[in-house]
Amino acid sequence: MDKIATENLFLLEFLVDKVELNQKCQCDAPPSETCVSFQFLDNAPLDVCEADFTPKRNYREDTDTTTKSGKSCLFSLSPDQADICLDTFDINVTIWRKMLPGWLPEKVEIGQALISIGKYTGSLSTVAGGHVLTFFGELITCVESSDGSVPTAKTLKDDFEITNDRGDSQGKITIYIRMSCFGKLIITQFQMNLDEKSVLFKDKEGKSLYRYKKAGKVET
Repeated sequence: MDKIATENLFLLEFLVDKVELNQKCQCDAPPSETCVSFQFLDNAPLDVCEADFTPKRNYREDTDTTTKSGKSCLFSLSPDQADICLDTFDINVTIWRKMLPGWLPEKVEIGQALISIGKYTGSLSTVAGGHVLTFFGELITCVESSDGSVPTAKTLKDDFEITNDRGDSQGKITIYIRMSCFGKLIITQFQMNLDEKSVLFKDKEGKSLYRYKKAGKVET
């Protein structure tokens, strides 16, 4: 693993496509919002709630596109940690309900799902010798073969079963995951528009990444 001989920055992104619960989980349920928590390594959980993954029509576009929101986490891995993750890299997914104000308890767990990207093979990609590459293994292989000029990324989208503490099926969840490796550091360039109070960030190749603009007060 020559390219990860030093500590590297990784970005793990989660987008919930849909949550389908069994009918028995839906009946007689008090008013609530379904949420999904993602927890991996020693990082704090990332919560994605129904307001984020429920499709919203983008009326600014002519096509029938929908927009969804997810969560991401930028973290570092040492060479030893990356080596361990080649065998064990678990993402613990918890599906729960956030009750409306006034309801107790405020949070009710529905079930869990486990995504082992250190063992997830997806399409069963293989390398010389017939060894099967896992999702994280594919990313590291791509990092080792790249020149480092652009971030290396791998994506997956799959259905995972939701089970309770007794192992009973509660439904399924469809999740989109992308993991990127940025190397040892991230270099960007930016432009500021002082009149519009906006900042445009670009990568070192000059390609636009995202624009930040401070929202003004709403006139009443």
